[in-house]
Amino acid sequence: MITIKDITILTGIVGKERISHEESELFCYSRDLGNSIPDELLKAYGMLGAEVVVLPKTTEEVSAILEYAYENDLPVTTRGGGSWALGGVLPMDGGIVIDMCRMNTIKTVNQNDGYVLVDAGISWKKLMDRLKNYGLTVGAHPSSAVSATIGGFIATGGGAGTGVPKYGVVGDQILSLKVVLSNGNVIQTDPWNSWLFAGSEGTLGLITEATVKVFPLQEEKHYLFYFDSIEQGTEALQQLSTLEPYHLSFLDRGFLCLLNQAGEHFLERELAVSVGITGTEEELKAKDEKIHQICAAGQSQPEWVARDEFENRFKIGLAFKCLGPSLFVQEIRVPLRFLKSVLEDIAKLLKGLTWGIESLGSDAGSIVLSVMILGDERRELEYLQTFSLSAAFGSLAKKYCGSVYGIGLHNAVNMRGIHNAGLDVMRDIRISLDKQNILNPGKTTHPRIPGFFVYMFMFMMKHAPFLVRFILDTMKYIPVRFLRFAFGIVGGNIK
Repeated sequence: MITIKDITILTGIVGKERISHEESELFCYSRDLGNSIPDELLKAYGMLGAEVVVLPKTTEEVSAILEYAYENDLPVTTRGGGSWALGGVLPMDGGIVIDMCRMNTIKTVNQNDGYVLVDAGISWKKLMDRLKNYGLTVGAHPSSAVSATIGGFIATGGGAGTGVPKYGVVGDQILSLKVVLSNGNVIQTDPWNSWLFAGSEGTLGLITEATVKVFPLQEEKHYLFYFDSIEQGTEALQQLSTLEPYHLSFLDRGFLCLLNQAGEHFLERELAVSVGITGTEEELKAKDEKIHQICAAGQSQPEWVARDEFENRFKIGLAFKCLGPSLFVQEIRVPLRFLKSVLEDIAKLLKGLTWGIESLGSDAGSIVLSVMILGDERRELEYLQTFSLSAAFGSLAKKYCGSVYGIGLHNAVNMRGIHNAGLDVMRDIRISLDKQNILNPGKTTHPRIPGFFVYMFMFMMKHAPFLVRFILDTMKYIPVRFLRFAFGIVGGNIK
C-alpha cells in the first residue's frame, strides 16, 4: 500500500506537477479501452487499482522511481496510450502507475543511415507527421496510432498494422532500446536482444527510448473492393498478401452495417477489402495490374474513395461504439489460408449478438482479426454471457493454427496452450529480471487466477449467468484483500 512517505519521495523525483493521487484520476488510470469490464469482475481478479500516478520526463526519473519501488516492494504498472482492451495496463496490485506520455521527444533523425531516436512516450501519429518534413516514414504502425505510443506498441508485440505486411513486425524495425530494469538499472540493447522486450508487455523492463528504422516516403496507391462472397473475398486476401502490400485489411458485413448505423456511408457487402501499395512508378504499375486481376470478382471503388477510407483508418475502429454503449473486443491471429473457415466459425459462435470484424495486416501469411461485440453492461446477465466468449476465441484460433493476439490480463490463462513448455523458459527469464515481481504483476506469464477457475467461471457465465450474478453480488461484501489472499493460496501469483 502506498503511504504518505512514498508520495513524498516520488514527488521529490518528478515534482508536484507530475504526480497525482486524486480519486478521479486514479479511476481513469485503472481502466483501458475495454473499460466496460464489470467492477465486480475486476474485484474477482483481486484488482486494487492505481494508488498514485507519476509522469516522468527522463530516463533518470524512471530509474529513480523503479529503484525506490524495488527497495520498498511497490508494484509498478507502465502505461502508454491505454489503447488496448486486454487489461494489460490495469494496476492489479495497486502501487505506482508510470504514465509515459510526458516522454515524447524526437531526439535524433538520421536521414543518411535511416533511423530515428525517440522517447518511448511519443505517439506514432506525432512521429509520422514530423517525419514527413524529412521525406521519411516509419515501417509499421498500429491502427491506434493517434494515441498508441512507440513504447506501448513495441511492448505489446507490434505484430499487426499498417506497414507490417511489407516491412515486418515492429521488432524487425528496432535497432536499439533503452530499458530500465525493475531495480532501476538502465541498459541499452542491440537489434538482437531488443526482441526480449518486444511483446513483454511491461513485465521485464520499462522502455524509455527506442531507435527504430525509418524509410523514404514513396508514392502510394490505394484500392477498395467490395465482395458479395466471403469465399471470393478471402481468396483475394490470401493472394494479395503475396504482393507484400503496405496496407491490407478488410471489414466484414457486420462491421459495415454498424458503421452505417453510426452515420458512415459504406456499401453493405460480405467483405470490403482495402489494400495499399507503395513504391516507384514502375513498381506501382506492375502491382496495379496484379491487384485488379486478383480482385476481378470484387466491385472496385474509385481511388479517392479508397484513399479516403485509408486516411480515416485511425477513426473507423471505434466509430460505432456509441451504439453499444459497451464494447467487448477480442483479437486473434490466424493464417490467411484458414480465414474463410474462421469467419464461418465466428458467425456460429456469435449468433444472436451484434458484432463486426475489422482486420489488421500481419506478416508470414497471417492476419489479425479484431472482433468487436456490442453490448450493454447495464443488462448484466446478457453482458456476462458475452464476456464469457473470451475463452472460446482462444480455442477457435488454436483450432486453425493461430493464437490470441496479445496477452495482458484476460488471456494470461491461455499462455500454456500457446507456448507449451516454452512458458517455463519465459517465466525463468521474467524471474531473473524481476525477482520481486513488481513489474505489471498478474499479467502474461503470471496469470492472476488459476486457469481452472477461469474456465469454470466462463462456463458458468455462459450457461448459468444467474448464479454468476449471485456470486458477484456476494463479492461486494467480501474485502478485496481477502479475495487476494484466497487466490494466493491456490496459486494465483498474488503476494
